Amino acid sequence: MFQVTEAAVERMAEMKAERDTSEDQAMMLVIGENNQLAVAVGEASENDQVFERDGEPIVIVPAQLEPTLDGLVLDHTQEGFTINRAGE
Repeated sequence: MFQVTEAAVERMAEMKAERDTSEDQAMMLVIGENNQLAVAVGEASENDQVFERDGEPIVIVPAQLEPTLDGLVLDHTQEGFTINRAGE
C-alpha cells in the first residue's frame, strides 16, 4: 500500500488551496515528463486511493499507479517532496 505522511498531506492541502478547485477535486499523482511523478488537479475515480483531511479529498493516487507505488511513502520536507520505501 502507498502511504502519504501528514507533512505531505499538509503541503498538498496548501497546494490545493492555492488553486481554484471544486470540493470533489484534489491533488492527483500523475506520470509527467520523463516518466517522473508529478501532481495535477483531478477528481478521483471509483478505484483510486484517496487521502482525506476533515472529509475533504487532498491527495489522489490513481488505481493504475498503485502497483508501481506499493510499499512507498510520500513525504514533504524543507527540500520538497520525497518518495522512499516504507521504513527508510
